[in-house]
Amino acid sequence: MYHRLRGNRRRPGNSLWCRLIPLLVGIGMVAVPTGCSCDGPDKHAVLNGPGGEVDLLNADNTLIVTSNTGSVHMWQWEALDKVAEKRVITEEGFGAVCPNDQICLIIPSGLNEDGHYEHSPLLLWDTKEGKELKRWEIERAWYFNYLRPSQNGWYVVVGLAENYTITKNYDNPAARFAVLNVETQELTWLKATVSAKYGSLGAISISDDGAYIAVVGIPTAPSITVIDVKADKIAWQQKPEEEAGLRDVRFSPDGAVVYAAGTMSWVYTFDLGTGKEVKKWHADPTGKSRFGYRICSLAVSADGRFVAAGTGPYGHILVWDVVANKRVAFLRSGAGTTNDLIFSPDGSKLASRGCSTDIAIWKLPAPEAQ
Repeated sequence: MYHRLRGNRRRPGNSLWCRLIPLLVGIGMVAVPTGCSCDGPDKHAVLNGPGGEVDLLNADNTLIVTSNTGSVHMWQWEALDKVAEKRVITEEGFGAVCPNDQICLIIPSGLNEDGHYEHSPLLLWDTKEGKELKRWEIERAWYFNYLRPSQNGWYVVVGLAENYTITKNYDNPAARFAVLNVETQELTWLKATVSAKYGSLGAISISDDGAYIAVVGIPTAPSITVIDVKADKIAWQQKPEEEAGLRDVRFSPDGAVVYAAGTMSWVYTFDLGTGKEVKKWHADPTGKSRFGYRICSLAVSADGRFVAAGTGPYGHILVWDVVANKRVAFLRSGAGTTNDLIFSPDGSKLASRGCSTDIAIWKLPAPEAQ
């Protein structure tokens, strides 16, 4: 089933672990898994980000941090020691993504004075002028509940959940999608739907050319579904045998493959054209799915050379070199579950966000010459 989202992505089970893990580790009741050492990268900086549920985004050379508390913080990647530029979008309790430093796409919370949710529109917001540019309404049988931009910021995929209290379709609710062209500000509605009968939406992603959408968590928890946007139909579905639940999904910048990862610590690589699994890496150095290495977030560098995975509840971060097909970094964030990751445009740094308001910036090793 779907859950009403407070932000633009669901953080499953995170708040409890954010509170408990540091305490349990401190008193020795939980041991941080061993068998790994830091492979060299250093924490380059720590930025004080906004509170609430946040997402890390890139726009040219700008690191954009959006929060469901109604604010956007921006840093230049080349000047992370400077004070962030801060902008206020709208009221607290919404989901938002900013594909560039000018506009944001917003899902207002719809929470009324009585504490009940009302039907919410989708808003396009000018962050510099502080005004609404456009809005889209949807019939009450559906509600907006997920946003994610393409890595290049040209498109935003919008997830909609069926409001089964209206449709009475309790046994087999569905998800559907829309795509925003950022340049034209036109929203394309898709008719293709994915069943959410036996799962809940883990994440969605859109390719840089806007041609494909990938969805994980439905129709079953370990499933990945890829939708052909132009054909408006499901291209393929896969369910890795060893997986219990996929939590995040990302496209490679060239659109050749799609990466998915989840609770069993694997990062799977699927050929976008055929849907076949072509490669996979394991987050746990032992190769076994142990507690502490569930993957909660993924990131791909702009050149496609690196893939990063953030784990929970300890917050270890792993980086693989796709060309060399090996792990090149192991980072201990110490900030609880790593909920979000993003590479700098040149791939030399990685930003991570855990359970605190801090955003860690990691300096990564240069790729090996091939």
